[in-house]
Amino acid sequence: MAVTPAQLRAFANLAPEAALPDTTLQMFCTYAAIIVVEDLEDSPLSDDRLELIELNLAAHFALVGLERGGLTGQIVGGSEEYYYKVAPNKSGLGTTLFGQQAISLDTSGVLEVMGASTMKARFEVV
Repeated sequence: MAVTPAQLRAFANLAPEAALPDTTLQMFCTYAAIIVVEDLEDSPLSDDRLELIELNLAAHFALVGLERGGLTGQIVGGSEEYYYKVAPNKSGLGTTLFGQQAISLDTSGVLEVMGASTMKARFEVV
């Protein structure tokens, strides 16, 4: 199944197309589809469950990318940035309720491992 922008809009209660174009939502649908195809398609999960996971992943990406993933603070001297997180004690997929639902629907455990990632990045300006 491929989640459509209309399905995502209805499921996550997102703004109408006039305010939020389908082309933008399609990007989040594509992210979710890639994860399901590349990481979960060979799992023993049913097609119905994979569809629900894909829909929740798309909603997670939409929420983080559009509504609640914005910059909340910045320190220029130390080059630090702070972003809003729905669940401050979580990371990755655990930061939104949709991501948490996707993890709980995935009984194979693949998304839980992804959500527990503690990858960090550092860069220095010389």
